[in-house]
Amino acid sequence: MATPTIAGAKEMLKYLGANPKSKASAARKVILTDLREEAVVYIKGTPFVLRELNKPYDTLKHVGITGPVVEHMEARLKEDIIAEIRQYGGLMLFHREEYNPSTSQSNVVGYWENILVDDVKTTVEVYSALKDEGYDIVYRRIPLTRERDALASDVDAIQCCKD
Repeated sequence: MATPTIAGAKEMLKYLGANPKSKASAARKVILTDLREEAVVYIKGTPFVLRELNKPYDTLKHVGITGPVVEHMEARLKEDIIAEIRQYGGLMLFHREEYNPSTSQSNVVGYWENILVDDVKTTVEVYSALKDEGYDIVYRRIPLTRERDALASDVDAIQCCKD
């Protein structure tokens, strides 16, 4: 599954039976294993990633990166975003990809949006908040890349989550 919005994550968890616990029924435990190697920051419930200016369609490569390092990068990216919000009076410059069906091409378009500091969350903060809302989940970050084969330690980490 791709990185969902917060609303999409809630729908997925509901579908899997990890609804916030009610007195009438027990929720199922869901283990979320995030294999993404890129730093993701949620803004107003939508996930965003950092891209290189000259390669806006390509993911940033972090071959061999560990989960704690990605989470540290996300925390740092959040700090940078908050600094930018403060610098520009609550405004943030975003970019999105727009596809033109008549030309079969995509363009990257910039736009400004009003953002509050509380609108910015790391992936760990998002899933911690969902857990606090009563969703029975365990979140783990185990980044894997296409550029290298999974290591035995990666497989062990995934297996450990299951047990």
